[in-house]
Amino acid sequence: MSWNILYEKTATVDEKGVIFVWIKHDNRWSLEFINDRNHPVIDMSWSHDERMTVIRYEDGFILADSVTGQCYWSTILNISQAKISAITWMPDVSHVILSITAGQLIIMDHHGNVIEIISLSIQSIKNNPMDITKFVNDDYILVRSLENEQILFLNNYQDQSSIVVDTELQNIKIDWSSPGEIFTVGGHKHLNDINYTNQIIFYTRRREFLHRVYIPQLVC
Repeated sequence: MSWNILYEKTATVDEKGVIFVWIKHDNRWSLEFINDRNHPVIDMSWSHDERMTVIRYEDGFILADSVTGQCYWSTILNISQAKISAITWMPDVSHVILSITAGQLIIMDHHGNVIEIISLSIQSIKNNPMDITKFVNDDYILVRSLENEQILFLNNYQDQSSIVVDTELQNIKIDWSSPGEIFTVGGHKHLNDINYTNQIIFYTRRREFLHRVYIPQLVC
């Protein structure tokens, strides 16, 4: 499920990859349109002005649509010995950024053409969300999670002096707060072969540690 707050819409995807876009009208949710390629959807992301969405399918097909369902561009991206782990928009909606498991970023223009491939880490990128957050002065922070329990903070996709934070957590999930000022990392840490602890770590957008919450292990 992916929310579009500005246009009061939400997109849902079923197990077959059919995308349903719902719109709120008279305090009820109605189906606006359907997008069906008969391939599973792996990831989708709204632009920061919420006018556009980019969708990544299991077969490597990438589709950029408007909020009304109009297709702007589409392409098939086949990457040898690597997979696309996440996809998102630049803050000004001029480019799409793809994160791949070979430790690289792929930059695509507004026509779906690959214009740049940037290597930022020798570590593989986990199949977790990455995000770009736009701020008042139009700067942003790009975050990627790595397979070695670390996350990278970059001031932009060309940043060669990225800051690495070791979370010491496994199965990391990452997300921003709505205003884009606080960043959270969720995961767990094994205490022994049986027991583990769940944790949520809070950082500022400048990578400053704020708080850590411990969530008890639940036994069902």
